[in-house]
Amino acid sequence: MKNVASAKSVFAYIFSSIRRFPSSIATMILVALVWSVDVSLAPYLFKNYFESGR
Repeated sequence: MKNVASAKSVFAYIFSSIRRFPSSIATMILVALVWSVDVSLAPYLFKNYFESGR
């Protein structure tokens, strides 16, 4: 029994899912981008906050 999906069928499934739920996918991407920026900048923001003597 061959149960291997080709790259073409995988991308077709992904694109069909995106077309069915565009707002949900857009929300997930936006949250991921905001979270990644927050995690990347957090050490610098905390360092500046604590060095300023607050």
